[in-house]
Amino acid sequence: MTSGFDFAERYFPGDDVTDMLYREPGMWLSAPATGHARAPGEQFAYSSGDINTASLMWQQSLGDQTYPDWIDAHFGRPLGIREMVLEPDASGIQVGSSYAYLTPRDWALMGQLWLDAWHGRSPIISQDWQRLAVTPGTANNGEIYGLGFWLNTGHRAFPSAPESTFHAGGNSGQFVAVLPERELVVVRLGLTLNESRADMDALLADLLAIIE
Repeated sequence: MTSGFDFAERYFPGDDVTDMLYREPGMWLSAPATGHARAPGEQFAYSSGDINTASLMWQQSLGDQTYPDWIDAHFGRPLGIREMVLEPDASGIQVGSSYAYLTPRDWALMGQLWLDAWHGRSPIISQDWQRLAVTPGTANNGEIYGLGFWLNTGHRAFPSAPESTFHAGGNSGQFVAVLPERELVVVRLGLTLNESRADMDALLADLLAIIE
């Protein structure tokens, strides 16, 4: 998210994201093709294009192993995930930013994985790696994001939740929120146009009131 590429995270016709998702055979090319607007590491800017470029680099590191087999071996089977669809782009590279389909139960298992890692009890992800993933970035405006997770630090997305809360946020109101101090994972799916994090914060506030 600090690549410096001039990739605009907007979703209207003709914008970088929509062109990437619907017109680009190799989605990993989209962000680098925009060129640099600023120096790498200087400014945080959420970019699904960056994620897809990183997805290419990760898959190149797997050698001859396919990414569905790797994910199933390291996450799917160990976690007991029953249904998972991860779609590639036309070039065969997994779309890291989008097109990941799991049931609510299986998204909750993914959240539980990170909750367990926070407490140092996960056999899959070390506590050190979990801590790194939720460490605020050092780039300008980067305190709200870690490594793939939105954080509840700085300008808090969920004021009703503890500062240690972190979440994965999908399009149109989809969330997997992890509240490690409360031993709580909250999954919210469905398509909600004009959603806001305030709606999710209200849900978390209600849930916390119930369990307290």
